[in-house]
Amino acid sequence: MESGLLLVLVVCCQANVIHQPAKPECSCINSFSDSIQNFLGDKNITCQYERLCYVDCDSSCEDVQPAAGITAKEGRCISKLACLPVPDVPVVTDATIYQFYLVVPVTDAPVVTDAPVVTDA
Repeated sequence: MESGLLLVLVVCCQANVIHQPAKPECSCINSFSDSIQNFLGDKNITCQYERLCYVDCDSSCEDVQPAAGITAKEGRCISKLACLPVPDVPVVTDATIYQFYLVVPVTDAPVVTDAPVVTDA
């Protein structure tokens, strides 16, 4: 009886978990790639001359807006942030941390005490 109740609780708890799909990354796409005017969505052109590019409307870019003007269409969005270069971020692994501690001795760290230091003036 107890194992049946436990199974019901586990199933109920798992049913309440909602998995959100990950948002597409903040990167330029060419929403004109299937047209004869595919140059309109070329990120090299739009980023250089308009300082924006077309992105997925569900993109993780914080400044996503619907496209306006002559290129406006439902499901077509733009972003300025997508044109910014992605910085190179070094990948930190356990081996990297271990190498850091081998190079920088921990004994050189300043010592902090709880007691205030009294000096004679």
